[in-house]
Amino acid sequence: MGLYQQQWTANKQSIVLVILALSVGGCATVTQTLPQQQVLPPPQPIKRTLPAIPAPQAVEAAPPVYPVQPNPVPRIPAPIKQPDPIVAPASKGQPAVKTVLLKVLNASKPNKQPKKYTVQSGDTLTKIASRHHVTLEMLKLTNQVKTDLISVGQVLLIPAADLHIEIDKSENRLRLFNDDQLIRNYPVATGDQGLSPVGSYTVANRLIQPTWYWQGVAVTKDDPDYPIGTRWLGLSKKGYGIHGTNEPASIGKQASHGCVRMHNVDVEELFEVVPVGTKVKIVE
Repeated sequence: MGLYQQQWTANKQSIVLVILALSVGGCATVTQTLPQQQVLPPPQPIKRTLPAIPAPQAVEAAPPVYPVQPNPVPRIPAPIKQPDPIVAPASKGQPAVKTVLLKVLNASKPNKQPKKYTVQSGDTLTKIASRHHVTLEMLKLTNQVKTDLISVGQVLLIPAADLHIEIDKSENRLRLFNDDQLIRNYPVATGDQGLSPVGSYTVANRLIQPTWYWQGVAVTKDDPDYPIGTRWLGLSKKGYGIHGTNEPASIGKQASHGCVRMHNVDVEELFEVVPVGTKVKIVE
């Protein structure tokens, strides 16, 4: 039984006894000593001691973590493409080919010595040169003539050259021979992807800066796109020839539409010694 319930029961018994005494004895006083009940103090609240919660400790902030960057691969700059060196003209620093040829002819065997010709009425140096299949320049050089003036009865020497040309496509070279003797070896440009036609031909015409026709359009020497250069030696195969160029960097390569390009200074000296009818052979 609980503490409060015990106290209430004792009090209730005392009250009952008093009522009974009054009812029996009238006004008589009834004195009865009741046992003294122990009065308990009010219950004290139970104090529960909670475990102390430690104060939060200051947490040291972790250092920031940065993503690791890989070491950059050093970038090697692309090499600057240098323009291809221009192949030097064969005539550079060399005596003129007509001078070389004349020395060769003068040192030839007796049957290869110059022939004599007596000027007739109506002759010109140009006509005489064409008739004997030599160039005007070689005829004048052989006879030490500075002008085109000649007189009837004058005796001229006709050079007895036997020139022929060989063009090697694989080496991009043009070789000038007198008989079997090499006179000069020229660098040239031949046809792109082998377009220069292989075969045996002859020089069909000789022209100085002729008008060039391409796809129906006429291009003259004054046009900045004029590709023929300063001289043209047309071949017996129509549409093909040996000529100069406005693209000297192409010399030594297969770069043309099929013709044979030369440095202008080279084709100019070749033009001076190669007459119409000269044999030309193109080989792989």
